[in-house]
Amino acid sequence: MRHSLLKFSLGVALITLPGCGSDSDEVETTSAASSTVENVQDEESQPVESVQNLSDSESLTESKPETKPESKVVSAGETLRIEEQKIAPIGDGKVEEIKTDYEVVLANCDHHTENPLVGKKYFILFRQRSGGGYITTGELTAAPQGKRATIKLHQGLEEITTDHVVLLFRPEHVSDEFINQFTATVPVSDPQPVNEGQEAPTLEEERLAAIKSASFNNIKQILLALHIYHGEHGCFPPGVIYGPDEKPWHSWRTLILPYLEQNELYDMYDFTQPWDSESNKELLQTKLAVYHDPIHENNSEPFAHYAAAVGPDTVLNRVDFDGTQEGFEKALSQGVSIREITDGTSVTVVIASVSPEQKILWTEPRDVFLFDGLPELNSPTGFATPYVNQNGSKMLAGNCDGSATSFSAEFLTPENLTALLSKSGGDQVSSAEDTALAQPASQSPQVILELKADGENSTARFLLE
Repeated sequence: MRHSLLKFSLGVALITLPGCGSDSDEVETTSAASSTVENVQDEESQPVESVQNLSDSESLTESKPETKPESKVVSAGETLRIEEQKIAPIGDGKVEEIKTDYEVVLANCDHHTENPLVGKKYFILFRQRSGGGYITTGELTAAPQGKRATIKLHQGLEEITTDHVVLLFRPEHVSDEFINQFTATVPVSDPQPVNEGQEAPTLEEERLAAIKSASFNNIKQILLALHIYHGEHGCFPPGVIYGPDEKPWHSWRTLILPYLEQNELYDMYDFTQPWDSESNKELLQTKLAVYHDPIHENNSEPFAHYAAAVGPDTVLNRVDFDGTQEGFEKALSQGVSIREITDGTSVTVVIASVSPEQKILWTEPRDVFLFDGLPELNSPTGFATPYVNQNGSKMLAGNCDGSATSFSAEFLTPENLTALLSKSGGDQVSSAEDTALAQPASQSPQVILELKADGENSTARFLLE
């Protein structure tokens, strides 16, 4: 499952079930370890799978495939415990209309699977933004059409209102018998800590942590694509390819499309024409979620919210070509090799957050350019710190070793940011916190959904462990 968070779309408001994580650290790191984009997870792991012939000191170690243990099928009478990232959401939406025959019409739906089965029984969670809600069971009565869907509750119609958002889910190891025996509408509240003295996160903290987890997942997919590109070409892609008119023609975001499983879009693109030519503009009819940071809730335009640093000493560089297909093929191998990153892959940032106000179209060869110096943080041309809580604001970033990291605005002095973006400048992050950059984030409390199917006495609760 690509998205482990439980995401509720409320028009432009994103509501999530309890997520994992604290947002108090100034530097937080999580890594990706997968050989395919499909298997990139939000969980902590080792850096991305190695490019061939790298030394151990470069922090890119080859991952060994893990054997997934078989899950026991849970039947009626047994207690089902589901980790938040294994909830297996089918879809979610805002309640628009409640009918008397137990049918509920949902609007602003997000579909988390391509082929939800009509008539198949699912768990249904409905809740309000203020917290709390109910869990019951139901089914889809018709295939989703666009952003609308209709579900039929098995019970609980009297509890649902048009203020609720609804999530359908069904973990793989749940039997039909279990769902058939879950015949109650059970009230649920925000997770309560199991350990004494452990403080439960607020709903807003859970929401922000889950959104950040999704954004980290996007960053790790991008980083993995960059490393697969490196494995094929012997270097990272150019950040920007300039054409014969000395204007930016092509972006690294377009160059890595095949490694994001977007071969069809890549084949549509004409690299002998600039990005904004009439033929290439057609790609912008497709919005790529991997380039969209979910903290910016309105995704109506094909904008990119992650940008690379492009300059004289950055990982993604400038390359010039003559506008021919032959020249383009040559340019693909003129990027920066990982061996050139002498400052260390775990402390060198390649991509990071930018403000949606920059309105960077995802095919547009525009990033944070350092040729004339470092743009100020949160300026119209610089990196941004969009993740805000009571402790301040943070920028999310992707390091060259495949790890996804967050930095506080306080930490990102011009000196520190310059050092992070430099691949071989020999400059050091001027803070005691630089030792945390290569360390995995501390393990955060895990949200567990516990269900027991016992007819009208069925139970459900969220736990924080």
